[in-house]
Amino acid sequence: MGLLDLFRKKTSDNPVVDLYSDLTREQRYSIMQLYSLFNVTCFENLENSKISYGILMTASNDLGVTIQQANKYFETHGQFVNLMVQMRSINDKSILDILLLDYMKMIALSNEEKRVQRCELITNIYEELGYTEDDIIERIEKAAAMAGMFNL
Repeated sequence: MGLLDLFRKKTSDNPVVDLYSDLTREQRYSIMQLYSLFNVTCFENLENSKISYGILMTASNDLGVTIQQANKYFETHGQFVNLMVQMRSINDKSILDILLLDYMKMIALSNEEKRVQRCELITNIYEELGYTEDDIIERIEKAAAMAGMFNL
């Protein structure tokens, strides 16, 4: 899907919502489960927790599913194996790239110990999705460069 296709596909005022429109409910639950996992739960830095929670809630709104719905789904359908089956079924790499960046933003807000553990986890997840460690780093660097260009 090219950039022009994104504009043609536009059905709402939020391009991310439009990008997610073809995802199945199960894929959305899996994505939300990962957001929940990477959400900063260490409250020694309240400001970081607020930022992370904001990312989580934006994702919930964009995906149209709640953390509670995702948790309930995984209570009845298994955890990590099913999550990876759903994540591997997402064919649109631009979605996986957007998710990677959000997950990394959340991880960066963690304390050092959790940051190391979660970086290892996200690397393992994305390697299972076909990314190399170099791919992951490249995407993060590109996003940082674009954010700098647009003063984001």
